[in-house]
Amino acid sequence: MLLFVGASACGKTELAKYLCEYYNFKKTITTTTRKIRPNEVKDVDYHFLSVEEFQEKISSNSFLEYTTYNNNYYGLLKSDIKDNGVVILEPNGANKLIAYLSEKDLFVVYIEAEAETREKRMLNRLDDKNDIANRIYLDDRLFSISKINRINMILNNDNITISELAKKVAEEYLKYNK
Repeated sequence: MLLFVGASACGKTELAKYLCEYYNFKKTITTTTRKIRPNEVKDVDYHFLSVEEFQEKISSNSFLEYTTYNNNYYGLLKSDIKDNGVVILEPNGANKLIAYLSEKDLFVVYIEAEAETREKRMLNRLDDKNDIANRIYLDDRLFSISKINRINMILNNDNITISELAKKVAEEYLKYNK
């Protein structure tokens, strides 16, 4: 399994989509209570649940991990973990998955991008302008590299194409899984 960790708008989702389309990875769909964004599709981009539905799944121990971020729940259902999957998690969730799967079954990629790059991407995807500065400030602390228990690869996604990033990840993942 391939795990991406990084701040908002660092390129995790686009990289995951590209790897699924061109490199035969399978998207691991996580679950959230946040509102669906324009161009997102339910049960493709996320499992979108109400707060009540999410809390029911917490009560039934269905999640490997879950957290709150920006006043919304996010989580990974145990039933969504799969071979050759790509998942995006924040550091606490990443650490739980690292502990849950054996080292050989999980390749961890930390993706970074400058705040200016991330801000432009958030504006382009029509995120709330009032939230952007706060998210960048919080993300710089939340997604500190020191908070992740194991990292196999660090990528900078400021001045490189998604296809180049995907090629690097796929090559390193294949080496790792030999």
